[in-house]
Amino acid sequence: MTIPCRVLFHDPAAGVVRFCFLRTSEVVRNEIVAFTMGDSRRWQSFQRRRTRPISYLYGVRHVLRVSLRPVFKHFVMQLQALWQQWVITKGK
Repeated sequence: MTIPCRVLFHDPAAGVVRFCFLRTSEVVRNEIVAFTMGDSRRWQSFQRRRTRPISYLYGVRHVLRVSLRPVFKHFVMQLQALWQQWVITKGK
């Protein structure tokens, strides 16, 4: 997809580029909105989920699930590796 634009600012040291879209016709304008914004229904759904009130217990459960699950999986993985090492050394 080709969207006409113009560079407004470029700072090579910081790696910053700012540009603006050139709205030459209504078709290009609609393509720009579709390309930059994506699916508006998905965005609205994301915003609704992000701002909904949640209970304290749900928040605690979520934090524990996201933080402890990787620790538990790592522990299981380490036990499996130790078990395999023990089986290999016992068989020799």
